[in-house]
Amino acid sequence: MQQLKRVGQGLVGADGREVILRGVAIGGWLNMENFITGFAGNESAHRQAMRRELGAERAQAFFSALLGSFFTEADVHYLAGLGCNTLRVPFASHHFLDQEGEVDPAGLARLDAVISWAKAQGLYIILDLHAAPGWQNRGWHCDNPYGISLFWGDRHFQEWALAIWRLVADHYRDEEAVAGYDLLNEPDAPEDSQVAELYRRWIPEIRRCDPHHLLFLEGNRYARDFGGMESLRVLDQQTVFSSHNYMLPTHQASSYPGSIGMEPGQNPRGGQAAGPVWVDRSWVEEEYRGAGAWFTQQGEPCWVGEFGALYDGGVGTPSGADRARLAALADQIRIFNAHQVHWTLWTYKDVDIQGLQVVRKDSEFGRRIAPFLALKSHLGVDQWTARGRGPLVSQVERLVNQVDQAVTELTHDFALSRSDLRDILTHRAIYGDVANHLNAVYARSFADLSVQGIAEVVRSGFDLQSCSERRPLAEVIAAGCHGEL
Repeated sequence: MQQLKRVGQGLVGADGREVILRGVAIGGWLNMENFITGFAGNESAHRQAMRRELGAERAQAFFSALLGSFFTEADVHYLAGLGCNTLRVPFASHHFLDQEGEVDPAGLARLDAVISWAKAQGLYIILDLHAAPGWQNRGWHCDNPYGISLFWGDRHFQEWALAIWRLVADHYRDEEAVAGYDLLNEPDAPEDSQVAELYRRWIPEIRRCDPHHLLFLEGNRYARDFGGMESLRVLDQQTVFSSHNYMLPTHQASSYPGSIGMEPGQNPRGGQAAGPVWVDRSWVEEEYRGAGAWFTQQGEPCWVGEFGALYDGGVGTPSGADRARLAALADQIRIFNAHQVHWTLWTYKDVDIQGLQVVRKDSEFGRRIAPFLALKSHLGVDQWTARGRGPLVSQVERLVNQVDQAVTELTHDFALSRSDLRDILTHRAIYGDVANHLNAVYARSFADLSVQGIAEVVRSGFDLQSCSERRPLAEVIAAGCHGEL
């Protein structure tokens, strides 16, 4: 393989040929997420509940089996067969370096294995710090249990994350199969300037360990805002900026082309008006042009590190809405390819929400977690799949109304931000405290099993040979990777 470098607006190998990165992200593996493997809340709380309910030995068996079966050499062969040339590998900080500075060699060993498998198949790897110490945003996906980001106000957390990158960059400085380092997934700092300043401090330090590899830089507000980042190109010529482009049609459409209802402020074309909007390929194109305007203005290449659709009907019984969302996704990839955008789909494998490969409901693992998945769905405690709905959100709305009424009646102040209060309570109470409290129920799904039994059940769920392929999605990804859409 040839190490990639940026030349002008393109990425090229040593032979000067341009490479367009296309593939998938391996979410839920070295950074576990609730909707991917089935638990609730955040990973650390999930791990604590498993130890508390099952004991240390059985909990360890569970997580060892999950890490050992969720992504293997067989998975790399499968993805290479689809035509992918890139894998984005998200990881959490705890796999590499703890707060005392102790290195966990198992983290690098797992990355070494994936990189060797990928290299043998001619695939590039992008390493992605998905969950930083102190939580770079308030989401479950950075292992945040409280809905409060501490990362941006505490230099200690920032230096801890930088130490991880020094470790990783020094280890892979000469590895050609590594395309580069995605320094921080979906930052959400109070000010855009804080993200740019963080990168400005980190880049020279990482370059002391690795002067070669590409550095992928995500914008603020969950990889959407790039204000103030123009100057980073002067600092380092081997940077590539990355946006995340999730769309309403791939999450909420019931028909495509067709009409989709939008809440105030949801329309990416601007304006606050709610109501039905007609979405089709031209709408998707305009949405991309709006999201990618900064890249066009600055003459920057774009890597869409995440995008994808939600499927509600099940891998074997896709609904009409599922087919509509997949059609919208196919148009999105067509537009990416037409604009020579690099992309990686979110995500590869899960319990039947987004994945190319899906845990079978009739597997022993699928059967055991089915009641818990139904419980989560009923209560709406997974933010990604609840989409702002559920009985608990309704209860929060009643509480906000009560607070608002008291404020206006007793103080005659009519300026209380109801939406901010609703958002805070939903994130911290429902997606945080309630969700994590339920993890004990998930753990007890395996309480009757021995250490060996737990390992066997987990492997029965996540090993590739035990999963079901979401074939229509696989066909779209294969066509997209080969430029045939």
